[in-house]
Amino acid sequence: SVTYNNTGLYSKMGSHYNYLLFFFLMIRRPPRSTLFPYTTLFRSIKINFLKEKKVQTVEIGAQSFSDRVLKNSGRGHSAESTLKAAKLISQSGLRLGIQLMMGLPGDSEKAFLQGVKQAISLNPSFVRIYPVVILPETELMEMFTNGKYKPLTLEKTIQIGEKALKMLYDNNIPCIRFGLPEDSSASSSERIGPFHPAMKHMVDSSLAYATMCSE
Repeated sequence: SVTYNNTGLYSKMGSHYNYLLFFFLMIRRPPRSTLFPYTTLFRSIKINFLKEKKVQTVEIGAQSFSDRVLKNSGRGHSAESTLKAAKLISQSGLRLGIQLMMGLPGDSEKAFLQGVKQAISLNPSFVRIYPVVILPETELMEMFTNGKYKPLTLEKTIQIGEKALKMLYDNNIPCIRFGLPEDSSASSSERIGPFHPAMKHMVDSSLAYATMCSE
């Protein structure tokens, strides 16, 4: 697959570079693959162009549906732009995927779960959830060092994740990833925050146990 995204606090690339990179990928990308665009690009890109390039699935890095959280995280887009892009993709017949991040600066359990609810309202084919993990030499690391940001604990991440996955599963929406994949570029000692190589299994197991206990 081909990946493209603007990562706010986690990137220093400018918008002009992002547009050029996007079009380069659109020209060089393999057929029938998945595209991860920046939400505001859908103001100017025609869906027909995506179909001509054999794109079948478009994943949107919504990250949050709270404008306050998006602003605190330097994301560069609004919740409204995500909603508009998602509806445009769905209406076109392309498969829609939504990516959410848990524990962004200024986020809360209530705001995150409200975002999950909004994602569900868009009826995506699938969702990915990435709890925030702090990596070395990032602006987020600077915020953490200066006491301006505190990541979620693993226990809290599993608690919130259990609620989020139940909401998705109750609406027949699969969560195809929960947590970051293993990354050889950063050792476990360099990561700060809720990371575990089997995090989705842990959340699914917690949800299954809670369901059995309630029956």
